[in-house]
Amino acid sequence: MKIIGIFDEPEQKIGFQLAGIESGIVNTRDEVLQLLEKINEEIGILVINTNIYNLAPKEFDNIQKRRLPLLLKIDK
Repeated sequence: MKIIGIFDEPEQKIGFQLAGIESGIVNTRDEVLQLLEKINEEIGILVINTNIYNLAPKEFDNIQKRRLPLLLKIDK
């Protein structure tokens, strides 16, 4: 299973990439929704920050109700 990160700050993306975690940057709700459509059962852990969560809280709450991926929300 993969671990991926979705962030809004380049520093967080780079830090997680240095740890070997595939990461991307998004800035809008539409970008978040497009990425969430691509999430499948290969993803074991989804790491986001609070700003990303606030762009699509209902969608992330739905993810938390599923078995996978495990949603890990970090504060800045």
